[in-house]
Amino acid sequence: MSRIKDVAPQARTEAQARLYDKVTAARGMFFSPYKVWIHSPPIGVGMEAIGTHLNSAASSLSAGEMELATLVTARFWNAAYVIKNHAQHAAKAGLDAATIEALKQ
Repeated sequence: MSRIKDVAPQARTEAQARLYDKVTAARGMFFSPYKVWIHSPPIGVGMEAIGTHLNSAASSLSAGEMELATLVTARFWNAAYVIKNHAQHAAKAGLDAATIEALKQ
């Protein structure tokens, strides 16, 4: 059972539908972490813009720096799902195991 209430396609507002379309166009699907955004489309649009920029060639952050920033933020908010998911990405991006482990605690 999901902690975040899904919004059925036919129940979405125009803003929610635009956000859903934008996220799926950029990410390929509407992953669970993005489901909270559907309840606040203005925040979701901003978060998607930030994420898309940081994952693009225009970003000034390396992949490792981006994963480090993600893990630090997730640790601050105690976001277990994000920590678990991005620890794997951080390792692939070259962050050392001790840094990743420290941020998982």
